[in-house]
This record gives sequence, structure tokens and C-alpha cells, in this order.
Amino acid sequence: MIKVKKRKFLLLPGDGIGPEVIGEVKKIITWFNVNKSLVGYLLFFALYQA
Repeated sequence: MIKVKKRKFLLLPGDGIGPEVIGEVKKIITWFNVNKSLVGYLLFFALYQA
């Protein structure tokens, strides 16, 4: 099994990136955290398809 380090993100609104954009980014990050196995499978399939 591969060990994966936990990562932290700092999301700062500003310079054209408002709170509505930050909210959507949080949703995307949450989706990736919940669907790690699906994302890994799709990435593997996309990279190693003959």
C-alpha cells in the first residue's frame, strides 16, 4: 500500500477570487476526498489504456 501524505490548502479570496469561488473549490476538494478510489481508477484507466 502506498502511503500518502496529508496535504493542507490555504484558500484566500481576493484579486478577483471571491467567496463564491472559494465555496465551489471547497466542494471540489471534498468530492475528491470522498471519491479517491474512483479518481484513482479513472486516472489509471486513462493512462494505461492501450
